[in-house]
Amino acid sequence: MAPALLGFSFASPIEKPKPKAEVKKVNEVEEIEELRMKNKHLLQQLEESRRKEAELRGEVEETRICLYRTREAEERLCTQLGELEAESVEQARAYRQEIISLTERLKQVEHLLSAANNEGIQRRR
Repeated sequence: MAPALLGFSFASPIEKPKPKAEVKKVNEVEEIEELRMKNKHLLQQLEESRRKEAELRGEVEETRICLYRTREAEERLCTQLGELEAESVEQARAYRQEIISLTERLKQVEHLLSAANNEGIQRRR
């Protein structure tokens, strides 16, 4: 093609103007190449999104496993806590009984001492 002047192009005497069918074919080839490039880019994006999806699915699976283990641990801790609470109630009852028993023995010893003191006082007289 000859150089363009003010937006008009002039055919040089050496170059023959291309027929419209050939220009149309060149445009179609360019369009096809452009579509191929877009398709290639879209396929790359699809592959990248699939890779990210697989990565996220892996993370979700890891999180699900972690959650399951955490729930299991929570259940074990709750069971242990319940057992400890029951044991502490039993110990509190046993200590209360021991205190009651010791209090009764102390009263008996005080009563015996008081009686012995009274007897000792009466003998001295």
